[in-house]
Amino acid sequence: MKFLLNLFRSRRNLLVIFLTIVVSAAIVNYITPIQDITTRVNLGETVFSKTLTPSPILLSLLKQENIQFNDYTDILKQTQSKWLRQANTERWDIKDSKTHKYDKYFKELGMVNPLYPTTKKYTYVAILGATAPTMITRMDFLKFLIEKKFISFEQLVILTGTRKLNPLADKKKINNAFYLKKISSFKTETEVAIFLSEQIFVKTNVINQANINIISAIKYTGSRPNTGDTVKAWLKQNPKSGTILAISNQPYIGRQHAVLQYLLPKEFEVETVGATSSKDITDKLYLDSLARWIYQLVRSQQTLS
Repeated sequence: MKFLLNLFRSRRNLLVIFLTIVVSAAIVNYITPIQDITTRVNLGETVFSKTLTPSPILLSLLKQENIQFNDYTDILKQTQSKWLRQANTERWDIKDSKTHKYDKYFKELGMVNPLYPTTKKYTYVAILGATAPTMITRMDFLKFLIEKKFISFEQLVILTGTRKLNPLADKKKINNAFYLKKISSFKTETEVAIFLSEQIFVKTNVINQANINIISAIKYTGSRPNTGDTVKAWLKQNPKSGTILAISNQPYIGRQHAVLQYLLPKEFEVETVGATSSKDITDKLYLDSLARWIYQLVRSQQTLS
C-alpha cells in the first residue's frame, strides 16, 4: 500500500512538472518576441544609414539584382525602375512565378518576421487601411495584443478610405463565411472597416464603440486613397499630440512606418508593428514594397537635409 501511495505521488509530481513546462513554454511564446524586438535597430537602418549609405544586406541584394550605382540617388532611380510595379496597377494585379530566392535578404531587412510593441501605453492605436483579408489580419493582431494585456491606449483610429472593393483582393481568402457574405455586399473599404471593427472589437467587448474613430479618406491623387491621404484626413480633426502604435503587417511595416514619420507632426511619436508576412508573398511583391520603402526613406532624409 505504501509503495502504491509513493508511486501515485511520484506520478503526480511528474504531471505537475510536465504542466509547468507546458505553461512556461506557452508564456515564453507570447513574451519572448516582445522582449526580443525591443533590441531591434531602427527599421530604416536595415536599409540605409542616416547618411543614406546602403546597409550591407541591401548591398548584397543590389548585387544579386545586378544593380550598379554610385550613390543613393542611383539606387533610388534603378530600384524604382526595376522593382516598382507598373503605374495604375495594384499588388493583386502582379503576376509572379511564386519565386522565393531572396527570402534571407528580406528577413534581414526586417520585412518578414512579426514586430511587436516596445512599450505598453499609447495615446492612439492606428490600424492602417487595407484589403478586407489584410484588415482582418491587422485587427486580429491588435485584439491579441489587447487580450494578452501587452498594451493599453486611449483611442483606436482606423485609417481607411473610399477605395472601391476589388472582387479578387477583397472577397477571397476570407475563411469566415459570415464575414465573406457581409463583405460581398459592401462597396468601399470604409464599409468593411466599420463592419469588421464591430465584429472583432465591439461585439467581443474588447474595445468600446465610443473609443473607435474611423477615418474615411477620399483620394487626392492616384486611383484610390493611400496611407498619406488617410493620415491627412485624420490630422484635419486636430487630434491631441501623443504616442501612436500603428498596426500594419509584413512586408509593409517599414515603408508605412517611414510614411507616418514623414507625415506626422513632431508632436506625435509613432511606432509601427504587425503580423508576419503571408507565405504567398513572392519576390516581386517584396521588391515592390522595398522600392517604395527606399523612396520614402530618401524623401524623408532629403527633407531633413
